[in-house]
Amino acid sequence: MRLIRILIVTHAPLSAEFGAGQAAINLAEAFREQGHDVTLWSPHPLPPQTRWWQTVQQMQAKLDSFIETQKPFDLIDSPATLITRKVSQSAIVVARSVQPDILYLINSLNDNRERSFKGIIKLFFSYLYSAYRAFLVLQGWSRARYILCLGTLELQWMEKWFPWWKDKLSYYVNALSKTDQEALAQVRLQRQPLSGDSIRFLWIGRWNSHKGTDKLLDFITQWVALRPQDTFTIAGCGIEVEQDVPPKLIQCDQLKIIPSFDRNYLCSLLASHNVGLFTSKVEGWGLVLNEIIESGIPVFTTPAGGAMDLEPLVKGKLMPFPPPLDLTPDLLTILTNREITDDYYRACNWQNIANKYAELVFRNSNYNYMEKKNMHPLYVPYIQENWKSFKFKHALFQLLGLRGVIAGHTKNEEVLLDKYAKGRKSIVELGVAEGASALALRRVADSAGNLYLIDPYLPGRILGLNFSKLVAHRYVNSCRNATVHWIEEFSFNALKNWHNHIDFLLIDADHSYDSCLQDWQEWNRFVVPGGIVAFHDARIFEDGWTKEDWGPVIVVKELFRNHHNPQWSIVDEVDSLVIIQRH
Repeated sequence: MRLIRILIVTHAPLSAEFGAGQAAINLAEAFREQGHDVTLWSPHPLPPQTRWWQTVQQMQAKLDSFIETQKPFDLIDSPATLITRKVSQSAIVVARSVQPDILYLINSLNDNRERSFKGIIKLFFSYLYSAYRAFLVLQGWSRARYILCLGTLELQWMEKWFPWWKDKLSYYVNALSKTDQEALAQVRLQRQPLSGDSIRFLWIGRWNSHKGTDKLLDFITQWVALRPQDTFTIAGCGIEVEQDVPPKLIQCDQLKIIPSFDRNYLCSLLASHNVGLFTSKVEGWGLVLNEIIESGIPVFTTPAGGAMDLEPLVKGKLMPFPPPLDLTPDLLTILTNREITDDYYRACNWQNIANKYAELVFRNSNYNYMEKKNMHPLYVPYIQENWKSFKFKHALFQLLGLRGVIAGHTKNEEVLLDKYAKGRKSIVELGVAEGASALALRRVADSAGNLYLIDPYLPGRILGLNFSKLVAHRYVNSCRNATVHWIEEFSFNALKNWHNHIDFLLIDADHSYDSCLQDWQEWNRFVVPGGIVAFHDARIFEDGWTKEDWGPVIVVKELFRNHHNPQWSIVDEVDSLVIIQRH
């Protein structure tokens, strides 16, 4: 396995007290143990004057600034909301989920019960902000190379609602750190048999509606009426819980509320209870499920939060919420005594999680090919967003931020373009599309040079606008090197008034045989000795998209492969790109 530079981004503080921060810390440690150079980053603390609606913008700005100060990363692991254009252009990007963001937003809106005028106004702005957050999530997913869902439940939801990203999707499971697992194993080994007739229930979590707090309170109210000898503990919930709990429950001895606790107290808390409760409606992966299971007690859970993935691994330890009314201490003793299988510890192990993560990225990014070519890890041979499989093909979606610019060339081809166009003073591209290769050429051209971009950009169906043109102008103009000349003509018409010398020509317009041959015959006479002509989509390569009957493939074969040309020769080629040089 090749060792690379990895940046792991979390929107939470870098502390095990926060689920997202804890997962980032554990993943970073696992990658470091594999030998990778890992940087762990969080935007916290944010400036004290930051308002709630400015939070994401502040985080994005801090991340962009941080990346600018660092050496290039090969892989960036980030929440979708923080994947800016800068991030997406800096490395291979994985949008790793730590919670189902869109489902959280939907649940929070559905749960709003405000009916006052002030509440309605607040609800209106909540809808606006939620729409903005949802837009950022979708934009981040579109910009990422991979989307790593948290558990199979989220993966299934994503495949159902976003089938056009199916090729990007995979999933990972969550786990506790080695230290936590060892500590909880001791709790399990030292657990005393249940004595007496009293059952002690434990619920741990923040007091939010998506945690199913209404289900929890309904269950407690019904249960204590039937079994007054049992007790309940609600821990880590904050002070908000007292607003929702019926006064009679707070006043009785059957319910204990622990607003917050130090993580060092977790083992003692788990050791003093017999049953865990997990009531979430929407959840990423409740690590509290792992904590309860590994402490040796059964847990009654809703299907959310990793339950689907854990259930096959811990038969008899994880059961549907709510507990049955005939739950007795004798039955609990049987459930508690059931062992945790080795399959559980193999699955919920950060080294194994990191290995599967690496296999996904390295295999699909073709790192073996990269090593053969002795290339920098960032430059891997994949189409950034292949239009043949992309359901948001229309350029309007790029302008709306729902996808990146569609590049028809691979990263390997971009490396070759950079190599032969670097420092050239008169560069011409026939066929610009959304401008991905044009920007690559502009970046490496001579600062005093000229870049001529030739594409007819025919009027579109919507108000006569050509959205690809708008995308290309915005994208190419993100760089200020050289001088760009836009020529909105077919290549054969642009030629009529052409008198300039050319030292680099990229032919990537009409791919029919006749048109490609015409572009070559009419434009090559302007190329100076030592100049370059690059044919795109002109070569068959492994796992590629080109075919033997494509115009550029036939033209290159007829002119340069099957016959000797005293003035021109092939000097380099990679993937579908062929470089021809004039002697």
